[in-house]
This record gives sequence, structure tokens and C-alpha cells, in this order.
Amino acid sequence: MAGSLGERYNRITKSEPDDNYDLTDRGGRPGPSYDYDDEDDQRPKGIVKRNRTLPNNKPPYKTSQAPKNRAQNTRAGSNSQASGKKKSKFAFFYIVLLLAAVAVCMVIVMMAIEARRNNTRSIMTPLVSPQATPMAVADGRDIQRLIGGVIAAIDYYSELREIIVIDSSTGRTSRYNTLESTEIKDRFGTVRSFAELTVGQVVDISFDTRTMNLATIMENTSARELRNRTNVAINLEDSTLTIGNDTYTFSSQTIVLYNEEPYPIVQIDPIDSISLTVHNNKVWCVRLEASHGFLRVDNIDEIVGGTLAIGRSRILDLSELQGRLPLIEGTHRIIVEGENIEIFEFDVVIRHNETSTGDLNNAVLRSATLRVTTNEIEFNLIVGGVEQPFDQLVQLPFGEHTVRVEKNGFIPVEQLVTISQNHTDIHINMEAIVLKGHLTIYSNPANVEVFIGGVFAGYTPLTTELDLGMHSITGVRAGYQTQILEIRVDEGENSIMMMLNQETTDPFANLPSISDSIQGDNPNNNVVNPPPPPPNDANDGGTFTQDPLDTGNPSNYEDPPEHQETYDPPEEDMPFIEEDTLFLPNPLP
Repeated sequence: MAGSLGERYNRITKSEPDDNYDLTDRGGRPGPSYDYDDEDDQRPKGIVKRNRTLPNNKPPYKTSQAPKNRAQNTRAGSNSQASGKKKSKFAFFYIVLLLAAVAVCMVIVMMAIEARRNNTRSIMTPLVSPQATPMAVADGRDIQRLIGGVIAAIDYYSELREIIVIDSSTGRTSRYNTLESTEIKDRFGTVRSFAELTVGQVVDISFDTRTMNLATIMENTSARELRNRTNVAINLEDSTLTIGNDTYTFSSQTIVLYNEEPYPIVQIDPIDSISLTVHNNKVWCVRLEASHGFLRVDNIDEIVGGTLAIGRSRILDLSELQGRLPLIEGTHRIIVEGENIEIFEFDVVIRHNETSTGDLNNAVLRSATLRVTTNEIEFNLIVGGVEQPFDQLVQLPFGEHTVRVEKNGFIPVEQLVTISQNHTDIHINMEAIVLKGHLTIYSNPANVEVFIGGVFAGYTPLTTELDLGMHSITGVRAGYQTQILEIRVDEGENSIMMMLNQETTDPFANLPSISDSIQGDNPNNNVVNPPPPPPNDANDGGTFTQDPLDTGNPSNYEDPPEHQETYDPPEEDMPFIEEDTLFLPNPLP
């Protein structure tokens, strides 16, 4: 029978022949054939050597000539037996060395697997919470159940199909493997696939604590889904989230997603549409269904009493619209109305965290006519900085406009006009420009009361501003004679000196000398006109008697004697006349 490699070899080289030895070896292939010298000698005629297997089933052993005697045959067998033992030792050494190398490799692989398992368990420890309950051991597995775990992450593409679950009661996290045999069901007991699991879902799971392989995944029936909610108030200080009258808490473990990507909760606006997953009055997942962008409206200052409607529900006052207006993403119909424009509508597409612009400069303004008149026939008319014909109607849009009228020699007038009806008339009074001059009045003596045009102006010395032209200046002071001057005020600086004379009882103090009116060769030879005679009364023919020293007012009235045609004052009434003074009577009228 065939044995090990060494046994087969030793059996072939035995001195004692085995009549039952089967030379057929190597998996049923026929062995080599040998010739024997006689019937008694059953040993082969030569030394059998191990060679390669030859093709065509040729014997690997060479047949030599049989030895001539038994001695030679015995020596040849001994040498063959020694060589076989030596080769057997080398084969055994090689086999042991190969087995040792395989054992070392297996140890290294097992250590690597154990290290990975220990590292995973040190990071994601198995959940053992008040809601995790042990189950009976089945098929050598230690099964536990977790009630109320929140799926924080799912690896859909790995071979292990790992999921990370947060314990809603303790906040601890663990990593689990989902097998093909894992049973997945929704809250109604309907079987679901692994691809239908979603992040933020609250589930009840059972798992093997040794391998972390999941046995079952069941959607939690006590968790609530609040879908597509708006006007959600988020308080970051208190970590609360309010929807209507309901308030929920959230934490750093709350999962916030937008398009299945993490999203900062601080960027959620009340106009955003969100869906919430709530368990035990705590928000575990916030899913942003529709985010927001911004709308900026330009040229709103041109609209009078304008309003902006978003669709048919939200209406805003344009005067209150400052900066950007947040809108939920999507396409919106914007409707703008105002007192001075026709209804203006346009569509705007709002994208996440982007700003779209609406320009009201394209709105059609409502227009009306304006007529401007003044107290002058011709003038220059400027409306809104543009010169317009003064004798024609001006077409203007509704709203406020600046109207200005100008003319040489008149003060320009500017007025703000509001156009709010089909036609508007305005009248503007224009005033001529009055040139002024400065007049300084001096006097001797000082502190004289000054009246200009009969109106008290002050005391001398006095400087005042007057219109150009003639003015009557009167100076009055007690004990002095009143002085009245007619002066012309020109543009620029003007000045006058008023000399007031003291009042006196001397009847000749105020008589002018002849030199004031007539000057001869002698400077003292002055001629003074005497006061005029009293006029004749046409009614009774009487005459006025006048004192020659009087200023012309009649002192008495006498009936003249008959046939008296001239007035001869009595001698005693004649004033004293100096020698160098000569009175010349005024001719009769």
C-alpha cells in the first residue's frame, strides 16, 4: 500500500522482499518492471533511484545489470537505504518550516482583526441604556434591543452597510452593521429595504453585542413627523424651537439637513419651510425643505404711496422696504402699485442664499398737465431742472416736482408741486429786486433824533440801509431848530452832515443878510429881500398887516383907508437897519 513519501521509499529498498508488494504507484499508474536472476533471488538487479516522472508512462527507474554475487547486492542496498534517510530528513524540515510560516501569518491576521474590532468598540461603544433590553441567546448570539435610536449617518455603499445610531435617552452613539438577513420594517409593519432608511429617522433596533450586527430595524411608533412648517421661531440662547403654541428643545446632536447635506441651524429663516422629527419633546432632525434667497427692489423712491405684493397674500409698504427682502426659494409673482404708476408686475426666481433684483424703473408712470402763471407776463419756467415754455401746459408724471420761475430784475422763486390729479394750476408772485444803499448821518450837535420818511430811525450818528432814490431826512433836538433835508441815496456808501441851529429870541437872528442873495464889490454890501407884502383879499379888498421881521405869517388884519393902495408901515414899527444893510422891497405880485 502507498504511504508517506519516506515509507514508500524505505519499503522499496528493503532487503527482505515482499511478495505482495504492488509496484503500481503514483495514483494508479503502473510502476517499473525489474528482471530477476533466478527464482530464489527476488531482489531487483540494481539500485532503484528517484527520477522525474517521464512522459508516456515511462518508468522513472533505470534497470542495471544484476550483480554477479550476493555481496555486491548487499552493499548496493545499504548505500541506497542511507541515501533515502538523508533525503527524508530534509523533506521533514521543509514541511515544518512551511507550517510555521503559515501559523505566523494566521496569528498576524487575527491580531489585526482583533485590533480593528477593539478600536471600533473603543470609539462606538455598544448602547446599554434603560431602553436597551437583553434578549435570549439564539444561535450563539447575545442579542439586545434599543428603543428610540436616531439614525445619524448611513453608509449605503460599504459592504457592511454601516449605520450610526444615537440613543435618544443617553445621547451616546454606536456603529452597527446591516446584514442581508436584517429585518427592516416601518411603523405599520411593512417590510422596507436598506435603501429606504433615512438620516434622522427614529427607530427601535435589536443587535448582537459581540459583532454589532443588526437583527431588526423597526421604525419607532412614538416619534412624530411635522412636515413643511413655516414661521418657526428659533431661540439659540434657550435652544428652543417654537411652532405656534408648541415649544420643543434641540441640542448639538440635533441633525440639520438641506439637500441631505449638513446646514447651520442659525441660517434658518422664519419664512423657510422645514420638516421636524420629534421624540420625547425633543427635536432630533430638522430637514430644510425649501430655503430662502433675497429680493432687492431698485428705484422705489420714485413711487408715490407704493405697495408690493408677493403673489396674492403678502403685501408690503415700499416705504418700509429697506435693503434685501428674504423670500422662500422658487418663482414668485411680484405686483407693485402706486399713486403715480400703472400696475407693474414681474416674475422673479429666488435661489438659495442668492439675491435677485427687481427694477421699478421700467414701471409706466401716470402723467398729468401743469400750468404755471405769475404776476409778470413773461418769465423763465424750469420744472425738474428742465426749461419749459412758460405759455404752454407741461406734461408731468404723478409725484412731486420742483418748479422755478426766473426773470431779470426779479427775485427767483422756487416751489415744490405735487401732481396727483389730471390737471394742476399754480400761481407764483414775483418780486422786483430793490437795490439798496447805505446812508450814514452825522449831526452837530450829536444825539439828534432822525426821522426817515416820517418814521423814526434812531439817533445820530446813525448808519442805515435804504432803497436807492430820494429820501426825506428830518433832524430834531430840543433847543435846536428842526432841519429837513432831501437827499438821494445811491448804491454803495452815502453820508450827510446835519447842522442844527439853536433857537433864539433875537428878532434879527434869523434874518438873512443881503450878502446871502446879492454880492457887490464890497463883501459887506449885501442885499436882503424883505418879506413879501400881505396879499389882497379879493372878497373885501382888505389887506394883511405883516411884521417886516416876520417869516410871512400875517399878524393882524386891517381895513385899509380909502384910496390907500400901498402899505406904509409906521415909523415906530420900522426895524433898526445897520448902515451897511439895504432892504429892497419885493415887487408886488
